[in-house]
Amino acid sequence: MKKIGFIIHFTSILFFFYHSNCNGQEILLEKVKEFMPDSIIQSEIRIYEGDLNRDNFEDIIMRFKIKNESEDREHIYLFTGQENKKILLAAKNDSLELDNVDGIVFDNIVIKNGYFSLEYRGYGNNSGSYDIITFKYSKIKKKWILHRHGSMYAHRFSDGEPIEYMSTQKDFGKIFFEDYR
Repeated sequence: MKKIGFIIHFTSILFFFYHSNCNGQEILLEKVKEFMPDSIIQSEIRIYEGDLNRDNFEDIIMRFKIKNESEDREHIYLFTGQENKKILLAAKNDSLELDNVDGIVFDNIVIKNGYFSLEYRGYGNNSGSYDIITFKYSKIKKKWILHRHGSMYAHRFSDGEPIEYMSTQKDFGKIFFEDYR
């Protein structure tokens, strides 16, 4: 009997979090609706919220794909929150072709303290990989600049350590988010 009670309680909690997350996504989608192309693939829209430019207003990142384009291409728009509760399209990149390339798929976007990271993961029969591309907000330029690109590759049947790679602005120079390919 305790087991059934636990299952009902656990299922209720999962439903609550799923429903809350869906409602949160719908509210954020409503805020960015005017910027969404007509040919957007609804199942490929992801919305993330956080402080992108360290001004203490909630900002939004929208990641999506468009019908009749290469399945590798993804679009990422950055919106900044304003004092009047409205949002402003601050930057966009319509040229990313990272998803579905060489077995790597989009995973997540993390926003924290003026930084945001695009996270990708990849799985093969014998290996796995993880890529993180991080941009940092420049108050001087009022733009996001590529901060670092890190990756890790692990072979399933190897006794060795995973191979990690990290490059920074010292390696690639200043690259604005809009220009990143």
